[in-house]
Amino acid sequence: MKKLTESTYEDRFLYKKHDLKGYLIGLSSSKHLNSHSLKEKINYIVKKMLQPLSFFGNFLVGRVIYRESASIYNGIRPELLFICCYSIQHRSFKILGNIINNSSNQGNILIITDKVDVYEYFSSKRIKCILYEIRGLIFDKFINTAPNVSSEEFFVLSKVKKKIDFTDMIFDKFLPKVVFTTCDLHIYERVFTQEGINRGVVTVTHQHGQMSPNNNILKYTISDYLVAWGVGTKNNFKNIFERTKIKVFGTDIYTELINEKNKHGKEYITIALNPRSDEINKYLISQVCKQINKINVADLMKYKLILKLHPEMKLKFWKKVFFETVKQNKLKIKFDCFSGNNHIIINKTKILVVLSSSITLEAFMCDVPVVALDIPQIYNNPFVYFKRLEGSIVNIENLSEKIEKILTDREYSRDFIYKQRLALNHEVSYFDSSVRELKWVNNFVK
Repeated sequence: MKKLTESTYEDRFLYKKHDLKGYLIGLSSSKHLNSHSLKEKINYIVKKMLQPLSFFGNFLVGRVIYRESASIYNGIRPELLFICCYSIQHRSFKILGNIINNSSNQGNILIITDKVDVYEYFSSKRIKCILYEIRGLIFDKFINTAPNVSSEEFFVLSKVKKKIDFTDMIFDKFLPKVVFTTCDLHIYERVFTQEGINRGVVTVTHQHGQMSPNNNILKYTISDYLVAWGVGTKNNFKNIFERTKIKVFGTDIYTELINEKNKHGKEYITIALNPRSDEINKYLISQVCKQINKINVADLMKYKLILKLHPEMKLKFWKKVFFETVKQNKLKIKFDCFSGNNHIIINKTKILVVLSSSITLEAFMCDVPVVALDIPQIYNNPFVYFKRLEGSIVNIENLSEKIEKILTDREYSRDFIYKQRLALNHEVSYFDSSVRELKWVNNFVK
């Protein structure tokens, strides 16, 4: 194999028509998610020490897990390939899971996953499924020939190269006509998307949360089609994607949330955190605690302050930060910190406080007033869902006044919720997306 030169690496880093450099896009944006873990810090040091071992050749320290469901060779050759990389308990699992479960021809489906619970779930349903997971570290001499690759990037790309070989085998063996991913920016899903593009296969990815037009990483979406929740997303991105067409089919991942509506008392004032910088999130927690303390005590006594974390954030770390901040500010009300169970937390929430998050839409669906914070000194808030809700946007220094107004003025609160319902129609066009997408997909498999 031809040795890479510095000039070719700076432009493209090719392996089997895959530009490996493209698989590093999301690496820097996700580094801070593990920055609080001692285990990850140790892993980083160990990887830096071990990388030179690739000089001795290609080998794996660990194992590759490969399992096929019993139905893999039964019936017709599958034309629809689904790459499912979220565990069943994760909200995003439903995006592809609902399409698969609602399909009237499940014999035409093949699922590739790296999650054991997903494999066992679909295998029990006798749907064709393959589990492929790489555990451990791969040392690849070819990857080590590229200059300016950090130890972290080296081990990522070594796994990518092996996944490309696996993907190549799957396409040769099953000849799919359509590839579905939840998000083609994630490495495992991107490998299959790129292989599909290389072979002229239709590729479809999905909106799985808030899509802000100022999120630069989203412009690297490569699929032929993006299935979006509403015209709001389509309008925001119609001039940003180079090759991706947008189809508005809505979403059906919030059924559980809507079914819980009105089953709980409203006892929480909830702050939603997303995985942004420590500086922003710590500032947000501190300022919200100070604002809560300014509210009339009598108006607060029925409520508990909840810190709701994005599922990718470290619960142990942020719970400690939150509790310490609460103690420093001598908070007047009870408090707690949670990560999962959005459907319960949102339905128990009286007011939701956010910077920018798709949990906003969940609150709209459950008639929960949402206050969007403006903190211009440290964060350029895109206010994705608030173009028609100027009254919901509040400078953080005025948060206490807004919360007290919502808590004490019923007419104001009802008007707040009514306007949110109108905004929701712009952001989520339908709640039966799987049915709509399956009808559309039939055009590619006839």
